Amino acid sequence: KVYQLCVSLQQTTTDSANTPQVITEWTNLCDLPHEGCGLGSINGCLLAVGGGWPNPITTIIGFSPITNTWKTVGELPEPRRICTTVLLPTGELLVMGGWDGNLSRINKVW
Repeated sequence: KVYQLCVSLQQTTTDSANTPQVITEWTNLCDLPHEGCGLGSINGCLLAVGGGWPNPITTIIGFSPITNTWKTVGELPEPRRICTTVLLPTGELLVMGGWDGNLSRINKVW
């Protein structure tokens, strides 16, 4: 599932110091299309990299919070699940590690 957290400050008249209260509210946006993916973000787009169980996939999908939809944005060179992603200062997404379909760890970095 994908959730959005909205945080706001609200003045209260019930306390003598009139201290602002932090109000948080979680909203369910939509479900992930598959489990076991690595997650990253580029330019406000959430990316789900690989995933799948028991057979890992190569798909990279992007989620737009504006349209509340997922769409395929790319492919990995090899299937993997439970990988790690890091956004580099260059704006590129680094994909590391993960597991293949034989439950073997993958040490490649893309």
